[in-house]
Amino acid sequence: MHAMNNNQRAAKAMNKSCGTPLVPFAMLYPFIEPQLDKDRAMQLRGLYAGFRNRRISKVEFVRRVRTIVGDHMIKMAVYKFQTTRADKKLNRAHILKSNQQAPNAMNRPSRKKVPFAMLYPVLEPRLDKDSAMQLLGQYARFMV
Repeated sequence: MHAMNNNQRAAKAMNKSCGTPLVPFAMLYPFIEPQLDKDRAMQLRGLYAGFRNRRISKVEFVRRVRTIVGDHMIKMAVYKFQTTRADKKLNRAHILKSNQQAPNAMNRPSRKKVPFAMLYPVLEPRLDKDSAMQLLGQYARFMV
């Protein structure tokens, strides 16, 4: 039987308990970095470089990222990543569908639809934190 070391056990337990899907850090970084002050952004860059160069373990990397960034910001980054990815899929499907429609259908006026992932960054600065979180919650329920 394959024996697990302490780091592997901790990583497995952390993956089970986190409740959010696993997303590579490189995909989350663009959503996290703009929210950080310069010092924390530099810390995060250095930490990620150490992880990529295998100077620190995955478990240690995740623990330190959570300390620097916080669980809430990580969850928001995962959420934004997922909504961006979902909106891109919807846009591709819409383009394919519109290309398959009859030519006269393309001449009809239509409403422009703006993906939530593009609209939210414009709305967020204009909303108080509670309203922004409420809007994200409503959107999450709509997407389920």
